[in-house]
Amino acid sequence: MERDKLTDIEKKYLDSAGGHCIFCGSKELDKGSPFFDEETNKVYVSVMCLSCAEEWSDIFSLTEVNPVTKLIEYKTKEVEEDGEN
Repeated sequence: MERDKLTDIEKKYLDSAGGHCIFCGSKELDKGSPFFDEETNKVYVSVMCLSCAEEWSDIFSLTEVNPVTKLIEYKTKEVEEDGEN
């Protein structure tokens, strides 16, 4: 969903990486096992708030890829920079 179509509550939830209940704000959440839907190419995770018992789904999609060689180059550069201090 496009960000400009989200409610303020949804934006706050996404900005916190799903760290609180979208209904009551509690951080006491129970998250289920991920489920991949081949039709939508998205991963769904059921979430239940342990404080207010409301339920919803977190929805994930592939947004980028980082080849392993780039990760190794980044880590190597990070180590070299730490050694300069």
